[in-house]
Amino acid sequence: MDVGFIMSNLELYGYPLMFILMYIEGPIVTFISSFLSSFGLFNIFIVGTLAFFGDFLSDLMHFYVGGRGFNYINKRLKTEGVASRSISQIRKMMKKNLFYALFLVKISPPPISSSGLFLAGTLKKKRKNVILYSAMISLMIEACFVLSGFFIGSYFYSVIGYFRGAQYAVMAVVAALILFLVVRKVLGAMSEKSLEKI
Repeated sequence: MDVGFIMSNLELYGYPLMFILMYIEGPIVTFISSFLSSFGLFNIFIVGTLAFFGDFLSDLMHFYVGGRGFNYINKRLKTEGVASRSISQIRKMMKKNLFYALFLVKISPPPISSSGLFLAGTLKKKRKNVILYSAMISLMIEACFVLSGFFIGSYFYSVIGYFRGAQYAVMAVVAALILFLVVRKVLGAMSEKSLEKI
């Protein structure tokens, strides 16, 4: 496929595809998109806006499913062995400090994060707080990934400018992905340790 064709159609197809991918797996797509926007391929403000809405709308979908299937979700979370211990700890934490509990849920690995968001949807009396806190946390988390991806990309762009080699661009993308995965692993470990202390 011609590189010129891809570049000319990147803006046409790139943003809608980016939004769909951010809805499914937000942080890594946000990081990569921000990284690419530092090279001038995307507009950083559009990337940030799409990242926020992709993450927040995904949370709203989880809350809706959790609220609609309250009895089924509760029964399922009690019997599922994968995250049942963590979920009971999150349930206690949501009674003590809802904002902190949602923050831990959002930075946790997928089985705990999805289950925790479903669980937050079952809190009918606190629904407005859940939505408000979720929006605030999504904004904070996505802003961190947008800024880190953009500034790391800018740094690598200046390094690549010295060498002008394609192999360095590939190395930069690989290094950025490795850094992202390390940061996500550290955040996941922090959330699990916090949950164990409850």
